[in-house]
Amino acid sequence: MVNHFGPAQGGLLTTQDVAAYAPVVREPLHVPFGPYRVLTNPPPAAGGGLIGAGLRIAESLGIGQESFLSREHQLVVAAILATVSQIRLAGYDHRLYADPASIRALVAGDGLPAWVERARSRTHENLLGATTHISVIDAEGMAAAMTTSNGEGCGHVLPELGIHVNNFLGEDDINPAGFHRLAPGSWMSTMMSPTIVIAGDRPCFALGSGGSNRIRSAILQALLNLLLYRRPLDEALNAARLHVEGSKLWFENVGLDEGVADALQQAWPAATCFEATSMFFGGVNGVASADGRLSGAADRRRGGVVMVAES
Repeated sequence: MVNHFGPAQGGLLTTQDVAAYAPVVREPLHVPFGPYRVLTNPPPAAGGGLIGAGLRIAESLGIGQESFLSREHQLVVAAILATVSQIRLAGYDHRLYADPASIRALVAGDGLPAWVERARSRTHENLLGATTHISVIDAEGMAAAMTTSNGEGCGHVLPELGIHVNNFLGEDDINPAGFHRLAPGSWMSTMMSPTIVIAGDRPCFALGSGGSNRIRSAILQALLNLLLYRRPLDEALNAARLHVEGSKLWFENVGLDEGVADALQQAWPAATCFEATSMFFGGVNGVASADGRLSGAADRRRGGVVMVAES
């Protein structure tokens, strides 16, 4: 790798960097959500804290009673996603490194009321490719969620290993402060957020998604669909989705109640409407355990599959 990407080729990677690399085991981010505990990716990863903040905002707004995929449902979820995007723009990525404890404090509720009110006001105003996730759950009460990515690749495969080298150093979503701004030795951030939901003392769901900056929106909506709107797993993962980045909304006009697309377009005049489901909105794959029964569902946007291993 150094031969191809090292200083001799104009790159920054050295043999010392490769020799010193080691995975870091971190305490997951714990997000209280009603009777559940949601465990997800902690700082310096970006996705987990944003998903956690979105869940806490949704809980504070008291949503979940709206008719699923109705006008009210889609508008309030869009308001939550917009607020999550605003949280990221308010110094969130800097705090991932400078003050990671503040991210845990945020999902615990510190400073959240102001964001809840912003989401609430937004609701009132509006009323006028290459990432793979695997989820596993078993009858013994064990669950695992793993997301991996080569980004879009960079055209290189490691000889004899068959490993595609990623292009993360050139992806703007995981370099939010700009390229070549991280101090040498810093751990890169990511939106990838493998997530496990605990009910009582046992895992009930494990899920995750590909989709670059849309990952946070995909997982947050899947969790809301499961935990608040009580949708079956397959429906929760494949229902129409939205994404908000800054002041721009994207949404799928698939299975929505009559008039919902027009309401979204009116509330977000620059919105982009997809008339079919699209891999743009990620690909959430998940498994569930309920009353001793195991099940799985895959997001058809990205050709996900479910497999059962009999012992």
